[in-house]
Amino acid sequence: MSDSLAFTDWEPIYEAILADFGFDRAADERARDVAAEFAEPFDHDCLAALNGANVAVVGAAPSLMADLTAFDQTASTPLLPPQPRSMSWPMLTSRLI
Repeated sequence: MSDSLAFTDWEPIYEAILADFGFDRAADERARDVAAEFAEPFDHDCLAALNGANVAVVGAAPSLMADLTAFDQTASTPLLPPQPRSMSWPMLTSRLI
C-alpha cells in the first residue's frame, strides 16, 4: 500500500490553496515547469537517507532559518540549512514574468 496521495484527492486541496493565495493555476503550473528545469537530472540516490523518515518541505521565506531554529530545539535529528541555489528566488520569479 502506498502512502502517496492521488491527484484526485489532492486537487481540491490544491484548488483551495490557489484560491487562498490568489494564484492563477496556469501561472502556478508554468512556475512548476520552470522549477522542474532546475531539478533535471535529479539524483534520487541522494534521498536514500530519508527513506521512511518524516520530512517537511518548506519554501525560501526570508524568515526560514529563524523559523527552523525556533521549530524544535530538542529534535534528535538536526535540521539541515537550505542548500545554496544556482539561481535566487527573485531571479526565478522575474524569469516567470
